[in-house]
Amino acid sequence: MANLTVEELLAKVAEGKKPNRRIENNSNVKRFIEECNIQSGTKAYPTFVIFWYYRTIWKGDRHSKANKIVFFRTFSKTFPSYRHGKQRFYLLSEDFLQLTEDVLQKADIYERQHVQSTKKSKKAQAEI
Repeated sequence: MANLTVEELLAKVAEGKKPNRRIENNSNVKRFIEECNIQSGTKAYPTFVIFWYYRTIWKGDRHSKANKIVFFRTFSKTFPSYRHGKQRFYLLSEDFLQLTEDVLQKADIYERQHVQSTKKSKKAQAEI
């Protein structure tokens, strides 16, 4: 390597830096996967059902439960997913949860309330 000045070396280091990507690895989500014995499979579960189960049914500490973005960043590292239209699905074992009409309805209601509450909080923040 040629003799470079300190300024040239610092310039090379600054060029070589890449922006850090945020990698989520939430321990609470990992514990959820372990305790519920969730495994990859062939049954397609919509994301809103999985998140509803995590937030309302699973008996973890409610104060340390992850938000939706962090939850699925961690969850997607472990399980295969695919999209159909605008909905994302995860391929899980059928042992995880039976997808009945009642479960889908409760999860849909929770999803609508969750979306509305986040929109209201964002609107309130924008007004401040």
